[in-house]
Amino acid sequence: RDSSMLMSTEAPTMPSATLSNSLPLTRAHLTYELFLARMSRSDHIAWQGGEISGYPRLVGLHLTVEPAPGWSLGLSRLMQFGGGPRPHSLRGLLRTFFNGTKYDLGSSTLNTDQEFGNEQVAFSSEFVVPGKMPMSLYAEVASEDSFHAESYRFGNSALSAGVYFPRLGPNLQLRYEYSSWQNEWYVHHIYRDGMVNFGDVLGSWVGDWRKKGDAVGGESHMLDLAWERRSGATVEARYRTMQDASYTGGQYRRAHDLMLSLSQPWHGMDVGGSVEGGRDVFGANYSRVAGFVRFGGQTDSGGSRADASDEGSESAAIDESAPSKVERFVDLGMKVGHLKYEYDVGGVPPVTHRMGSAHLAFGVRRAFNRHVDFGTRLELDNVRGRLLLAVRAVDFRYRLTPNFAPTLFFGAARYAGPTPALGWYAGAGLQWRNVMPKWDLAIDLNYGDKLQRDKVAPGESPGIWKNAYYNLTSETIYLSRRF
Repeated sequence: RDSSMLMSTEAPTMPSATLSNSLPLTRAHLTYELFLARMSRSDHIAWQGGEISGYPRLVGLHLTVEPAPGWSLGLSRLMQFGGGPRPHSLRGLLRTFFNGTKYDLGSSTLNTDQEFGNEQVAFSSEFVVPGKMPMSLYAEVASEDSFHAESYRFGNSALSAGVYFPRLGPNLQLRYEYSSWQNEWYVHHIYRDGMVNFGDVLGSWVGDWRKKGDAVGGESHMLDLAWERRSGATVEARYRTMQDASYTGGQYRRAHDLMLSLSQPWHGMDVGGSVEGGRDVFGANYSRVAGFVRFGGQTDSGGSRADASDEGSESAAIDESAPSKVERFVDLGMKVGHLKYEYDVGGVPPVTHRMGSAHLAFGVRRAFNRHVDFGTRLELDNVRGRLLLAVRAVDFRYRLTPNFAPTLFFGAARYAGPTPALGWYAGAGLQWRNVMPKWDLAIDLNYGDKLQRDKVAPGESPGIWKNAYYNLTSETIYLSRRF
């Protein structure tokens, strides 16, 4: 909601044509959106050894399915192409869209003029938990490059996750989001202005909080608290902070942003104002005062809006989810295994280290029938003195008997190496339920697949490949306390 990496509200709207469905299709609740847009003029498009001017095109696709009530999966694709004489045919668009590693990303047989454009992709998962204190947990893994021309592995990634409580208290809503991104977001060797429209990035706000064209990674946090009064007025407080990395020499400082707003329904509109202030990444202070009128939505007899905002829609989805048993749990245990580090494949021999760590995790799951549970989980491990953060976006459990249940899980992990390394995280396990009342014993086999990082830390040489990666193979044994 605050830091979507592909498409957000940072940049001015582009002239575009869109095709989408207004009602979900099939029992899987399929929704789609396909659009074609024209971006603003750029004078820095690479062509024939120099730079040309033109209007790049942008095509986007978003798909969402709901495998089970309250659990949705999403896929998003963006492709920036054309501009001046650069390739822009429909045939080239289609073949690159469906086989980007051959015709664009990572191809060693194409030069800059033959590459079709600039691509981004993201996978997302959202899990709704009903109950006395309902919540929505969601995560997004995004990439703007492939890894060694392998389409199923990411080369330069971002990991975002959030939790939303629509009823933390009487008329009180709370949302928290975290994002971590690597160094090549919103910059490109062909479109040297980056993925921008009129100078502003199309994706997350963090892309504009740095020096123009600086390929730098970082991380951000956002906390938002909203209180809706009986009159329909809404008071909102939002705090955001972010930190760009230091390896490009940008001398960035930690940025802080605080916003307070008040809105009041009035004759089918929302009328209000806000004050905002903070310190940016260059250490400069700023402030802003704004007033607004938001049109749209009908009023009920009490004068409050009858239509739902984004948060209201999400809250409604929670309310409408099929009632089912919900478990919240905390895991405590130990992780042991091996961490293999490939600094330069084919040039430097890999190094494998044994590792051991205390293990901590927080999760939630829902029962969808008498045997099947789905959930999501956040894991924290100390691997050789550095934090390994893993998000199980899909956490599946099959209750084979009242006491034994095999598990499968899939998601993404972030390892705090010299620069953050990101990649897929998966595994399987077995759980012995109710070893004590409300306590379960479990063992998992975990695999972190090519957690990749670019060699941009001070003193690192690029070698044969610009990136290095970790493979993690481990076993985790832990006790799980249910609530």
